[in-house]
Amino acid sequence: MPHLFGSDEFTKGTLRFAWHITTLAWFGFAAILVLQQNNASAFLYAISVVFALSALCSAYFTQGKHLSWVVFGAVSALCYLNTVAS
Repeated sequence: MPHLFGSDEFTKGTLRFAWHITTLAWFGFAAILVLQQNNASAFLYAISVVFALSALCSAYFTQGKHLSWVVFGAVSALCYLNTVAS
């Protein structure tokens, strides 16, 4: 593990913090999707594209080992299907 600012403990703490803050951000993002009242197709299409790119990057950089690409792909598909249905 590389040392950030000279400490292995600091590096691990930074990674742990980044993991948890990202989780919190995605839960907030999920709340936005659930709570949206308007059928904003452009908004959902943009979300679909972002999650599709996230899925592709995750699948490519982890060579498919980290299964986040499955979840990102599912969110992308659901948002896209919602734009097509409306």
